[in-house]
Amino acid sequence: MSAVSFTPELKASYKNLVKSLVRSSRRSRIQQLEASQKKEIALLKYDLIKLNRLNLQSTDPKNMEKHSDTKKQIERLENSALENSKKLLFHPQISHLKELILTSTPSSDSTKHSNRIKHFKEVSDFLINQSEYDELVERYNPGLTMSQEEKVKRTAQKVGFEIPPERVN
Repeated sequence: MSAVSFTPELKASYKNLVKSLVRSSRRSRIQQLEASQKKEIALLKYDLIKLNRLNLQSTDPKNMEKHSDTKKQIERLENSALENSKKLLFHPQISHLKELILTSTPSSDSTKHSNRIKHFKEVSDFLINQSEYDELVERYNPGLTMSQEEKVKRTAQKVGFEIPPERVN
């Protein structure tokens, strides 16, 4: 395999493909970050419960310090805005994609090279159109992505009722 030089068309196709990948994977990456954040908060709360039990048995200053640090970590995680995370500006597989683009058949075969550029443009267009489709489906069918609790809450509001707060959680 020989390395292909980045022609202007190939470079433009690569940039568009990267932008499309980042945009299309944003929603799922936010969901993954939220799930991992919930898991981390649950583990920290469990640690906090263990520390509370230890503090009842002894008044060790180290345990008190760990307790306050754990509370601060939980608060920081609960107040963090995942949508503003800089991790979402990059796609984790970009280096692999760049390697695939750069290592190719010899560039002397211009038809294969132009077909490859056309293919990258088509993949980029597909990703853009797929993300638009997903947005439209979510906009016009909001119940598809709602949790069961949210569906019950909205149904109750439609008929003029409110779910008691202790019932929601």
